[in-house]
Amino acid sequence: MNLHILGIRHHGTGSAQYVLQALKDIQPDCLLIEGAPDANAIIAQAQTDMQPPVAILVYNKDLPKQASFYPFAAFSPEWVAIQYALQHQINVQFMDLPLAIAFAQKAAEEQCEMSTNQENGATNTESVEQKPAFLLINDYPLDHLAQIAGYTNTDLWWEHYFEQHQPQTPYQQHFQAVDIAMNSLREVFNDPPHNDLHNQEREAYMRHIIRQTANAMYTNIVVVCGAWHAPALRQYHDKAIEKKDKELLKALPKPIKTDSTWMPWTYSRLSMKSGYGAGILSPGWYEHLWKYPNDRQGHRWLTNVARLLRKKNMDISTAHIIEAARLAEALAAMRQRPRPGLQELNEATQSTICFGDSILMQLIDKELIVSEKMGKVPDNLPKPPIQVDFEQKIKSLRLPLSEDSKELTLDLRNNNDLLRSHFLYTLQILEIPLARSTYSRSRGTFKEAWQLRWKPEMVIALIDKGIWGNTLADAATAFLQHQSQAAQSVKVVSKLISQAIPAALYAAIDSLKDRLDEVAAVGSDIQDLLASLSPLVSVTRYGDVRQTDSVALLQVVGKLLERICIGLATACYSLDKENALKMLQYINTAHEAVLLLEQNDLQHDWLTALAELSNNESVNPATAGCAVRLLSDMQQLSEDQTALYFSRALSVGTKPDYAADWLEGFLKNSGDVILYDAVLWHLLHKWVCELPEESFTEQLPILRRTFSKFEKTQRRMIGEKARQTVLGGNDNSLVASQNLPIAHTQTLNTQRAEQVLPLIWQILAR
Repeated sequence: MNLHILGIRHHGTGSAQYVLQALKDIQPDCLLIEGAPDANAIIAQAQTDMQPPVAILVYNKDLPKQASFYPFAAFSPEWVAIQYALQHQINVQFMDLPLAIAFAQKAAEEQCEMSTNQENGATNTESVEQKPAFLLINDYPLDHLAQIAGYTNTDLWWEHYFEQHQPQTPYQQHFQAVDIAMNSLREVFNDPPHNDLHNQEREAYMRHIIRQTANAMYTNIVVVCGAWHAPALRQYHDKAIEKKDKELLKALPKPIKTDSTWMPWTYSRLSMKSGYGAGILSPGWYEHLWKYPNDRQGHRWLTNVARLLRKKNMDISTAHIIEAARLAEALAAMRQRPRPGLQELNEATQSTICFGDSILMQLIDKELIVSEKMGKVPDNLPKPPIQVDFEQKIKSLRLPLSEDSKELTLDLRNNNDLLRSHFLYTLQILEIPLARSTYSRSRGTFKEAWQLRWKPEMVIALIDKGIWGNTLADAATAFLQHQSQAAQSVKVVSKLISQAIPAALYAAIDSLKDRLDEVAAVGSDIQDLLASLSPLVSVTRYGDVRQTDSVALLQVVGKLLERICIGLATACYSLDKENALKMLQYINTAHEAVLLLEQNDLQHDWLTALAELSNNESVNPATAGCAVRLLSDMQQLSEDQTALYFSRALSVGTKPDYAADWLEGFLKNSGDVILYDAVLWHLLHKWVCELPEESFTEQLPILRRTFSKFEKTQRRMIGEKARQTVLGGNDNSLVASQNLPIAHTQTLNTQRAEQVLPLIWQILAR
């Protein structure tokens, strides 16, 4: 049997060229590739009309959140090997440690760690691993070889020495050089953490697969694996190592059930900047090298840069490209490199084309060097039903999927936009963050603004919610029902209803209304009921546009308000200052919600409850003052009746603390109202003016304390208005005084005024 081990760099363009060259020369009858064997069943699907970048998603069938991706680009050596094997009917399979075992290991470790923490009473599960001193400087073995060669960037060193010499160097010499480098490193770094237990288990399983393949009578086997593993896999025939491998594999946990699928990927997720461990710095540049291997001087690349900048209305001439190419070649020669690399081309571009502007280089990095390319996977491939439903809706609703943020404005009067809105709200319920609601410039309720941004890993969240149903609507309905059964407060259930209505999940709304009745029947927290009222009422504003059943929703609101009105006075009984102020917020919010309803019978019940609150001497004075103010605003109290409440609460015999709290409750958040409500201003002004001098001195700290809660601008305007009112005379009517300008109290300088008359006559004469 002939075994050929090709150590590659994941997503290396030169590695891919050398692998293709080797496969054409070796003509193997079996191909083993580093990757999860869980996905062996879907390798053949790669021969369909896929457009890289794509990725294999392997996930735990019982816990889809536990998942892993295996991304491929057109220039990935693994993808090139798979395509070659499928085109030539060669047996191809993955050979890494199955994720079915890795997931089981992780679950067992988490369970063990949890048990240990419970036994030790530990609350912090994080641990800091102490590393040997020599590893604190160089944590990656290849860094040492790069430093010896005079490089500070290991990726550049690998690219210059192992990726850019194709096709001048025969593949045999290339892979031999890789083996020599890895062998020398493993002699020094063959102990943890560079070769930890998990790494040893992976290599043991790979050697196990090689032995199995050899026993299957294959005679010409090619292995494509990460360069680091290549020396270890050559030891598959060593009996001592084989025995150790059996012991390691025997100790592995029982595999769990996994499933796999293909999905689109993006170059930005393939980049190191995304946090991908095997990522590369410049996917767009690597694709260019793969497509145009003869562009050795970078002329075509610089032309693409010029085209990009011209699209941004930049004046870029042919001379700019020529000068940039010459500078890149000169830089490469100075650095003793065979041809200009991305570093040289970038420096030349910034100097000659961008005129030293680093901002333009950021644009080039985004659009060309990394690139925004997104792959495609055929629709007819087997996928989870909920993923199929998601993709069908995306297609039918014509929604853009991109890793760049896309602004989307919806007009709910349009049927397609209304369906889009239902879809996006459904995704929010399922906790799939494809879109978030943003501010709409339109004041109408028929307008919605969204910001869309797609990330490939959202597929995991999508598959995870597949346990609730095969379609998005069914899954969201079941998920809401599950959450409502676990909810023990009216506030939580009402929030779920407010989520279900804009998503048009009518089946969920019916069950949620029943659950709301159950929770409200046993709940006694009035603050909870008050807080739940506003979101339900606000949803009714969309009833006509969204074509929802607002009658059914009003029935729910009516039941809630009935319970609130019955228990409001009791809930406000003997509250301390802090809780009374919290209750004020809830009461004000609920009051706005009741007014928004425009239901006379419900408003009557609410106002009756406020009247009971205002006359109850057992409630906190701040709460009573707030109730009086709301009744006055609704014209349920005349000016004389409100003045009577003032006199009663702020009379001389009343304790200062009681009076201060009552006045604070009455004037809570009322700075603008005092300025523009003539009746309220007149009432306050009259009460202050009628206070005896001694009582005024006593009440002055209370007034200052209350008015100090207003904004600075409001306090200044109130002071100016009070000054105008006083200067306007003793007339208690605000109408007679509020139009009196401040200028009436100042002496007019007629001489200065006459100086501008000639200029004014000249302006008028024109």
